[in-house]
Amino acid sequence: MKQVIDRFTTTSSTYKKFRPKYPSSIFEYICQNTKNFETALDCGTGNGQVAIHLSKKFNSVIGIDISKNQINNAESQKNIWYIESRAEVTQFKDEYFDLITVGQALHWFDLELFNKEAFRLLKKGGTIACFGYNLFKVNDEIDEMINYFYYDVIGPFWDQERKILEEEYKNVPFDFEVISNEGYVDMTVNWDLEQLYGFIHTWTSVQTYLKANPTHDPVQELMENLKNIWGENTKREVKFPIFLKLGVKG
Repeated sequence: MKQVIDRFTTTSSTYKKFRPKYPSSIFEYICQNTKNFETALDCGTGNGQVAIHLSKKFNSVIGIDISKNQINNAESQKNIWYIESRAEVTQFKDEYFDLITVGQALHWFDLELFNKEAFRLLKKGGTIACFGYNLFKVNDEIDEMINYFYYDVIGPFWDQERKILEEEYKNVPFDFEVISNEGYVDMTVNWDLEQLYGFIHTWTSVQTYLKANPTHDPVQELMENLKNIWGENTKREVKFPIFLKLGVKG
């Protein structure tokens, strides 16, 4: 089994504050392809962002994560239960869930084991939705600077799992009947440089860089370089391209 590494305990509060929120359209689309709404499981639930959306539609939602701090910072709701657990090995009964979701977390899992566990847990005819987002876009000039920072400055500090995310989960084990995924919009936020700084600081690569270079904050240097282009007190539209791998258990 792949070793469990909790990469988000130290950034759980900033993760909750600065990570962008998914548009409701992606959950509406997922629910359009879900038959029943009794029970949902959100794997790698983090701050509970996905679980909160699901709680509006499902009778009960369970969010699981290996990070106790993330769960402690998760948004609560009376029909959501948060449990500290791996996604690949759970104590739930066979064919218990109508929907299983994984938002921006699948690449951290033991992919073979999770595929088998998800198949075991999902009811026949149930839906699984694995989704995420890649590097954001603003405009050509800013994107060029962000790309340089992403690939050249902190590129060597990304975990190897990042490649799985960049490939949009296209090559992960998936023993489900694939559903075409159209009908939702990209995630868009309006951020100033302070919000951008906070978000980039949640990247695992940045945290790894800082451990290796504790006297140098590469994100602060990026912000200084961006200041004249972005505008010091200016909010800009930041767009995150969302991808979705959607399937049903036959």
